[in-house]
Amino acid sequence: MTDQAGRSHPHSRNPESSMITARLRRPRWLYLAALVPLLVFGAGCSSTTSAVVERGVVEPVSADVADPAALQATIDKAFLQNIPADSLNPVIRNTMAVASVPFTPELDAVYADCLDNNTCETGRGSMTVAFANDNVNPWRSIFRAEITAQAIASPQVSRFIYNTSTDVAGFLANFRSLVVQQVDVIVINSIYGGAIGPVLEQAKNAGILVVEAQTPLPADLAATVSAQVVPDLCQTYAEAGDMIAAAGSSSETYALYTGIPGNGNAAVWQPCLDQSMADNGWEKSVEGFTQWTPQGTSQAANALLASGENPGAVVYDYTPEDLVRPFIDRGVTPPVTMSDVVNQSWLTAFSEARDAGLEPVGFVTNSQVWSGRIAVTAGIMLRAGQDVDQQMISPNPVVPVGDILDQMDSSIPASTPVPSLLTPEQIRLALSAS
Repeated sequence: MTDQAGRSHPHSRNPESSMITARLRRPRWLYLAALVPLLVFGAGCSSTTSAVVERGVVEPVSADVADPAALQATIDKAFLQNIPADSLNPVIRNTMAVASVPFTPELDAVYADCLDNNTCETGRGSMTVAFANDNVNPWRSIFRAEITAQAIASPQVSRFIYNTSTDVAGFLANFRSLVVQQVDVIVINSIYGGAIGPVLEQAKNAGILVVEAQTPLPADLAATVSAQVVPDLCQTYAEAGDMIAAAGSSSETYALYTGIPGNGNAAVWQPCLDQSMADNGWEKSVEGFTQWTPQGTSQAANALLASGENPGAVVYDYTPEDLVRPFIDRGVTPPVTMSDVVNQSWLTAFSEARDAGLEPVGFVTNSQVWSGRIAVTAGIMLRAGQDVDQQMISPNPVVPVGDILDQMDSSIPASTPVPSLLTPEQIRLALSAS
């Protein structure tokens, strides 16, 4: 993966994954007023009228809000390895600083209120931040909570709005409603790619900042958002391919899984993984889809067993325990695993396999479940007139599962992504609210 020092990997071939950084400062007019359409949508048509929206003065964001030792501890936890604070993109460093400041009891109460209601007030600041969600699973529940916590922790934010729909039409309608409400910032993590282009243009024309987090937008849309922060999935999975090949499996075949066909994440990482594996002499034997749900993953595991295939590796972009549990239950060493998102339950399963003498081998990255926090901070900084890279890469180093077993925490639900920057109590509230 490309880290903040700009190191590249020989397998990083996907041109869309190479982010071209362009420094930008929001034009002065955007802080004073914005033209917001009152939207009327029919089949394939729209009409608009406009209103002038005054934007209040916003205080800048600074890493000075956090103790340096606390800031570094948060960074190390988020990225699953030590990355010096001063090497990070300033937006990411500021994000981690805000996330390092413990909540007061008053902010804990606001957090609980925001999870119980789609609209909540923080009691301070002037900005309205919204999250338009388009998927539902435990990862998204924690992602929402991380965004919520970052907004609450930011004194510039007065109101937080959340909406969700898992179909394209519903998501687009929800997004348009946020434009009509004249919010300041909309955070998205959209799996719908090119389908959202028209609403992104509507937000841009209305002077509303849109920040994409975690899922790369198609190249033509990436330039239309105010900022995008994503991991370099191509390079991550190319590195993972080398690490899988070096693990010494007796079978040089692999099974490849993602959630739904055509999703934006898989469109980036799968070709890079395939190329890396091919360069190492491996062949793909199985490919499938899970809907990113426990039921779908169990069905994929059953299909794998029924196929008679015995892959040397299983590569999946969500927590893989249900895919490899059948091997563990039979007392068989599971295939080498790789995932960029894992839950507490995978650490438990991996630990059980190790305790049983099965010598499991697995690789993970940091799940990026907290990356929506970066989007919140980027939006605030843009509104405050601070410099923000229009395209940002969030570090996503690949690490062995055995190196992060100290992240196991029996006090939080097994469906919690690893790592989360939320407290155990905040995690429990987030999952119970979903």
